[in-house]
Amino acid sequence: MKMYSLGLILVALFSFNNAFSEKSGIFDEHKIRSYSPLKGRIKDVLFDVRVEGMLEKIKKSTTITNIDDVYFRVYWYFPDRYRVDIEGLPKGFKVLRSNLRQSVKPYVDLLFAQDLVTQFARFRYTRDSKDKQSFNKIKKNGDLTDVSITFNRNGLMDTITSKSTFTGVKTMFDYSKKSWSDGKFVTDAIKISEKANSITNVKDISIEYTLKNNVGLPEVVNVTEKFMSGVKVINSSKKKIKFSNYVINTGKARNILQGKKY
Repeated sequence: MKMYSLGLILVALFSFNNAFSEKSGIFDEHKIRSYSPLKGRIKDVLFDVRVEGMLEKIKKSTTITNIDDVYFRVYWYFPDRYRVDIEGLPKGFKVLRSNLRQSVKPYVDLLFAQDLVTQFARFRYTRDSKDKQSFNKIKKNGDLTDVSITFNRNGLMDTITSKSTFTGVKTMFDYSKKSWSDGKFVTDAIKISEKANSITNVKDISIEYTLKNNVGLPEVVNVTEKFMSGVKVINSSKKKIKFSNYVINTGKARNILQGKKY
């Protein structure tokens, strides 16, 4: 999911007193009421990620045939040390490793972000004159992209919309409370629609969770992707990503990232 920067025109339209920032609290409700597994409970975690059908695709598209399993191992420790390794491939194959990592890392980034709104903290916003739940990011000199954020009735980010000369991206979120989420809202689904020229790329992401050490963690992510021209589907694909073998708060991830033995 790509977030865009903003531009200058709204500065002339709104006074400083009408501008909002992270400090003025437009994201406070989202930060307080949304669930993240890395908020407080987890300080150190490693886990495996497998993409259904990936092994078969590697064998068909490369000369590598003598492999039985290929998967990703993720290491993270507080506050932001993070690495994704690929296990099961023979040494070398640098380009393949990079491509495989990029195919899964955005989903790991999205699901394990400590706080989705952190990237917006340094910007200022104006309330939309037509919708009190929507805010527009104030542009800086040279910025060419408009971005607006709409919150739902619970104060959670509902929609992020960005528009530039040639593209438009709309990201929508669905939430629900779980028995293990301590009254906070958990992200169940994300829909990303990106339009460039006459082609629209629509990606639907649904998330299933499991409970480990009394912490709700992703277990399965289903991704459906379509490329459309108008209402006609040009191409479509599905991807199932499985998260497993969580090791929580043992210090193993920290030791590995620091180059220590465990």
